Amino acid sequence: MMLATLLLTTLAVAGDADEPPRFDDVFKVFGPKVDEAHCPTCAAGAPDWSACMRAVCPSDAAHRTESDIVDAFVAAAGKQDVKAILDDTASWVLDELRQRGSEVQGMSELIANKNFHVDPAFGAMHDAVLPLTFLPAAVIKGVNADGSYEIDREKTASTLTGVPSGQRDWLLDSLAGYYREPLMGEVLEVAAGSAPVAFHLSKKYPGLPLGEALKKESARVSAFIADLESKVSGPLGLPPLVWKSMYRKDLLAEAASGTMPDDKSLESFYEDAKVIELIHGVLVSPREHPWFKRRKPGQLDEVVRSPVLKANVGKLAAFLKDDAAVRRLGTTVVGNCSSALALAKSVLPTSDELANGAGMVADVKRAVRDKFLSRLSVMTGATVGVQIAKVEAHFPQTPAQFEAMLVKERHAREKALGEEAEFLARAKPEVLQQGRALDIDAYADPAFDPEKYLLDEFDYCKRLIPVLSFSDAARADAGTYWVSWLSLKEPAIGKSVMAHELGHLVDHELRTGFVSEESGKKLTEARECLGRMHPDALAPGPEGKTADKFQGEDFADLVAATTFPGRNVACALWSPATEPYSKLSPASPTDDPNFHSSTLSRALHAERIGKGPLPAACRAQLLKLQPAAPAFERCL
Repeated sequence: MMLATLLLTTLAVAGDADEPPRFDDVFKVFGPKVDEAHCPTCAAGAPDWSACMRAVCPSDAAHRTESDIVDAFVAAAGKQDVKAILDDTASWVLDELRQRGSEVQGMSELIANKNFHVDPAFGAMHDAVLPLTFLPAAVIKGVNADGSYEIDREKTASTLTGVPSGQRDWLLDSLAGYYREPLMGEVLEVAAGSAPVAFHLSKKYPGLPLGEALKKESARVSAFIADLESKVSGPLGLPPLVWKSMYRKDLLAEAASGTMPDDKSLESFYEDAKVIELIHGVLVSPREHPWFKRRKPGQLDEVVRSPVLKANVGKLAAFLKDDAAVRRLGTTVVGNCSSALALAKSVLPTSDELANGAGMVADVKRAVRDKFLSRLSVMTGATVGVQIAKVEAHFPQTPAQFEAMLVKERHAREKALGEEAEFLARAKPEVLQQGRALDIDAYADPAFDPEKYLLDEFDYCKRLIPVLSFSDAARADAGTYWVSWLSLKEPAIGKSVMAHELGHLVDHELRTGFVSEESGKKLTEARECLGRMHPDALAPGPEGKTADKFQGEDFADLVAATTFPGRNVACALWSPATEPYSKLSPASPTDDPNFHSSTLSRALHAERIGKGPLPAACRAQLLKLQPAAPAFERCL
């Protein structure tokens, strides 16, 4: 129903219900291994840096790249047996799509009726809830001190394809208001994986164990839902089930018991909790809510009378009446579930590998202390070392846990399907159909594609497919580190990746904690040294020197290369298949939101730290860039 796809990240992999999983699309994205033997023209267009990179990043068996490793795991995934998940998923997907067909047909007929009108109370709810559907389309400009977000209005407007011009400013105002709510910032942090739910709950309920904090949060959400049912459902003629469609009852019950089966369930519960809290604030006590003051009534009339909406609803109704199209879409959904499970069986760590992973993290913590922190004063190194030892590592699921999560998700969808059938039987026809009008107006695009729309709504497996890269991440202020499956499976590279992420935590402690005068001087010199890697970005601007924005990632690279000087992790993350020689440049990239230095710069930086003088081919090219050549030094 409404908001069913709110804040879901997607990564689609093709599959077929009648054949073993197909992974052609994965290879299109990541590419098979390509070196000069396979691609003799890759280096031809860019002779400048190709010789340098061959010297720094030799393509031999001892220097496997991320793309090499991923290709092998993807190939192995195609041999996994996933028939059970195919059989279990197929029937309910088709049932759900056919049920949706009857609902959309009714909505299409209603919108075609010239006597159609919008209930004022329902219009008020529309004006409050509609912007939530557009939240993922907003472009974030910055984060405020209280955890709320600022949106970039100009860039966000460009993403609102098909929204009537008269509605766009109103929608932008509403989105800006929602993002200024600190609780929406919490949802975004959880959805993006940048802060664990446990971190937010520990801030909200200090001193309480996670289980007790979950009980308290569950009680708050239940109170919001009860309020919505008693104060909002009545006047609008909406049965309580409309609110139950916005959260998972099973997760609410588990939270009430103080337990959660896995991190994914915990994240889903928290996202549901924050959305319900926001809706409650907007609808139950609107005059007390900041958003209410920015609200401009009367938006729904514009939407439902739009010829674009009428045409799109007709397209959707026609698609859902086409049995072959529905079966094809169901096959795609089932295929993505099979691909997700096959990849999980191939890439996710076993219980033994998880145990080894805990040892790996402990080893890397010790190595960072012995190789990097030892370069600082004894007091500073010891103080930071204590904090690094406390860093909490989170590990991926095992394949068995992943399969259990898929089955549980399917059962939850089946249950929701039954509840929706009950809702359809009890709801007033005009309320139901207007509700569906709200659902579709989020996709009021002249180029509306019914199949893509339905896939976005129903294909829950897309967001569960394991990320096929070194996707490690650290949250410095939470002292938390997420380890990717690839780092566990490939420790020769993974340890350097871990050291990089711990480098962010070291950087945070050195910026916010105790630093002796001796260490402070060394760190100032080191950061100035890192800045010299970006002569193209040293000029002051409105927000200071652009080069300063690269400090965090460059410092983490410094920690990793100093801790493991024998491994150039930039080479492992680079491949001429995905970033040809012709694309290599030491210039500071402008399109990386995390401000990593360019691949070439990272490779040369690590080479300089790990091995000393750069290869002659690299020095020759750097000389050609004088006097604006970046300086690659050891920096500490």
